[in-house]
Amino acid sequence: MDTQVHTTLASLFCEGKYDEIIKISQLSLSKNPLNHSAHYCAAMAYLASTNIPQGIQHLQKIVRSYPHLSLRADDSTNLFIGHSALQLARIVEFFNLMFPDNIMRANGMRQCAALAKEIGQKLEDKTLSEPAEQIFQNLWPVNPKKRSGTETFFPRSDSPPTLQIEPTNYCNLRCRMCPSEKMTRKKGHIDLSLFKEIFTGWSNKYKELSIHHLIHGINIKGLIKQPGVVKLFFMGEPLLHPQLDKLVNIARETGSSVGIQTNGVLLEKPQVRNGLLTSQPEEVAISLDGISVETFETVRKGANWQRICEGIKALHKERAKMKLADSISIAVSTIITEDTEENKERALAFLSPLRPFVDKIQCIYLSCKYTPYFFNSGGELKKYDHIPPTSFSENLPLCTEPLEKLNVLWDGTITPCCSDFDAKIPIGNVREGIDNVWGGDKIKSLHKALLNHDMHDFPFCQGCLGYPVHG
Repeated sequence: MDTQVHTTLASLFCEGKYDEIIKISQLSLSKNPLNHSAHYCAAMAYLASTNIPQGIQHLQKIVRSYPHLSLRADDSTNLFIGHSALQLARIVEFFNLMFPDNIMRANGMRQCAALAKEIGQKLEDKTLSEPAEQIFQNLWPVNPKKRSGTETFFPRSDSPPTLQIEPTNYCNLRCRMCPSEKMTRKKGHIDLSLFKEIFTGWSNKYKELSIHHLIHGINIKGLIKQPGVVKLFFMGEPLLHPQLDKLVNIARETGSSVGIQTNGVLLEKPQVRNGLLTSQPEEVAISLDGISVETFETVRKGANWQRICEGIKALHKERAKMKLADSISIAVSTIITEDTEENKERALAFLSPLRPFVDKIQCIYLSCKYTPYFFNSGGELKKYDHIPPTSFSENLPLCTEPLEKLNVLWDGTITPCCSDFDAKIPIGNVREGIDNVWGGDKIKSLHKALLNHDMHDFPFCQGCLGYPVHG
C-alpha cells in the first residue's frame, strides 16, 4: 500500500469506519492477493467489527505465506509475519467459545506460536519468542504415553470459560430420569452475597483482548470482547429461587452471558414471566420430554402439559410486547432415548404446536449415568442401565466437561462434574475464588488424568467411564 492509502486507512480506523477499510483492503487484494498489509488491515477491521472468522482468515493467509517467503524475504517482512502469527495464536486462544473442536483449536494455537517462536529465535527477538513460549504453557498434551502418530494438545485456559451455577436444589417435579431422590445433601437457595463472590474471583466472567495494530501503531482496546457463560441450573428448578431476577442482574452486570434451564411449570405465573423478561437473560430454555401428552406427564411427574404450553405462549407474547425478541431467546429441549432420525421426528412432531412460540428446539440424547427410568420409542416406561463407552480415542481426553467448566452448588461448593449431584468430588468453594480453585492441585490433577487416560485416583469418574484406563 502506498503512503496515501496507509494514511487514509489509519484515519478510518481511528474513526471506526471499518467497512470502508475492508473495501479499500479488498480492492488492493484484487490487484495483489499476496499483499500482507491489505490482509492485515482487513483482518483488524473485521476483528474490530466483531466478524471474528473473517479476521482470522486474513491473518491465516499472512501466516501461511511464510514457508514460501522465508528464504527470500527481508527481516522486516519475516518479523511482520511472526507478530501476525503471535496475534493469531492469541486471538484463537481468546475466543475459546467460538471453536467447538478444542483439539483443532489447540493445534492452530501451537502452529502459530511455533512459527512466532521460530522467527523470534532466528531474528533474536524476544518480543516474539517469549510470548510464544507462554502460549505453549496453556497447551496440555493428550495421552503422551499411549499416543501414536501426530501429537495432540488441549487448550487449558487460566480461568474456566463456563460456570454452571445452582440457584437452588429444591424442585417442584419428580422427573423419572432425575437423580434428585438419591440426593442426600442439604437443600437451600444460593445467597445473593455468595452469588456476588462467584464473579469477584472469576476473571473469565468478561474479557477484552487488546491488540497492537502492527501497521498503524494503534492499540485496539475494548472492541474485541467475549463474555463468560453462566448457566443457572444444576439440580432443582431455578424459577423456585425467590430472587432469581436479581441473580440474573448480578451476572449480567459483570458482562457475563446468562442462560436459564427450567422445567417450565412456573411460567404460568405472570410475576415469574415478568421477572424473567425484565432481568433479560440471553436464553430461557425449557426442558420438555415426550412423544405424547401421556409420556410427558408420566416422565415429568407433577407437570401439566397444557398449562406449561400456555405459560410458554404467554412468555412469547409478553416478550414481543416488551420488544425483547432480539435480546432473549426462548428454546425448548427434549430428550430422546436413541439418536435416530425416527425418534427425532417423533419428538419434534409432538413439540410442533410450540414451534411458533420458541426460537429453537433441540433434541438431546438420553444420558444413562444415573440408571434412569424413561420411556422407550414405543412410549413405554422402562429402566435404562448405564452403559459405559466401549472405546476411547487415544488423541482425545476421556471427558471434556471438567476441562471446560465448573459447577457451583447453592452453598458455594464447587464440583467439576454435572453428574456429581451429591458433591462426592468437591474441589473447593466459591470463597476461595473461582480462579484459585481452577488453578489448584485438585482440578489440575483431574485434568491431567483425563488427558493422560489414567483415572486411578478418581473412582467417581471410573464408574462413569466404565473402567480405569491405565497410562
